[in-house]
Amino acid sequence: MSKKDVNKVVLDEADIPKQWYNILADMPNKPAPYFSSNTGKPATVEELQAIFPLD
Repeated sequence: MSKKDVNKVVLDEADIPKQWYNILADMPNKPAPYFSSNTGKPATVEELQAIFPLD
């Protein structure tokens, strides 16, 4: 990815969202699983922990 492909949005504190909506609860179909870039198969818990810590 080159530098000109990256966009940065800086919000004033008043513009930062105060509430969030979990769209997953209302989706009729579950999203596809995350795939491992190493194996091309659905990622294991161990692989996902590198991105999403359990804590």
